[in-house]
Amino acid sequence: MRHIRTFRSFWPLAVLLSIGLIGALILSVNIGPDGPLWALSFSPKLSKVVFWDLRLPRAILALLVGAGLAGSGAFVQGVFRNPLATPEILGVSAGASAGAVLFLLLGWGGWSLWGLGLGAWLGALVSAGLVFLWGSRQTGLSGLLLAGLALSSLLSALSSIFLLMSGQLQLSHFLFWLAGSLENRRWEHVILAAVTILPAMTVLMLQAGHLNVASLGDETAISLGLNLERYRLVNLMVVAFASAGCVATAGAIGFIGLMIPHAVRLLWGEDYRFFIPLSLLSGGLFLSLADTAVRLLPWTIPVGLLTALLGAPLFLVLVRTQIQGRP
Repeated sequence: MRHIRTFRSFWPLAVLLSIGLIGALILSVNIGPDGPLWALSFSPKLSKVVFWDLRLPRAILALLVGAGLAGSGAFVQGVFRNPLATPEILGVSAGASAGAVLFLLLGWGGWSLWGLGLGAWLGALVSAGLVFLWGSRQTGLSGLLLAGLALSSLLSALSSIFLLMSGQLQLSHFLFWLAGSLENRRWEHVILAAVTILPAMTVLMLQAGHLNVASLGDETAISLGLNLERYRLVNLMVVAFASAGCVATAGAIGFIGLMIPHAVRLLWGEDYRFFIPLSLLSGGLFLSLADTAVRLLPWTIPVGLLTALLGAPLFLVLVRTQIQGRP
């Protein structure tokens, strides 16, 4: 397969995806269950509220969360040199979910978004630290992945226990949130997502050159002066920070961190200087379009269910294409 790897060919694709993002944003704010925005022009006050307070925050949040999920997935796959590695498999997302649910259940921070974000952040950091502590002392990268899978299962079970301990009203809220939803999102959600996802993605893009070195193999990377253990730990914490922002503001939306980087890799290859920015743009575009599609349905479902329904079969097709393309 032909891989595109030069700046000259990177920019047209990046510009095309950026135009797609702008188009998706415009489409998102103009389409909704209460009709297109222009149809509300008979009431300027109503159309202003719908645009500024309902649709625009949700549309921007979809772009941020989609970019954060895809960017985190792309970086984790590079660090572990495994196209199936994601923050979900490492237990980071499960830790964020468990921490947020525990904080809400215990009433720490009440039902405030920032209390939810703090719980998700602490849960993600603790789970990332435990995975690194347990896994790195065993069998390197494979040990980290196995530790992540075990911890993810444990934390998912704990989240289920927390849900069973909650009241009926809390249970309904938790289940809808954990399924991954952008319903009723406000500007404070956008702010929380921005202050967690944007700095983390900036750090990961700045680390892309080192990731190219790390992808050459442990011995080669060490011989070139890269401290792999510190590099993996620091960037795993950065990914945990971004994942916490995604989970706190949108719940557990799956498959984007797995599928989008895989699709970009098939087109582009693995020069992470280009691969990560393209994954960010593609992830934001995908989640924005998926959320717009959800709002056109005659019933309300979390966008996380739609990404799973679309992502699972599409990912299988991508894996099959990759296998058939190997010599």
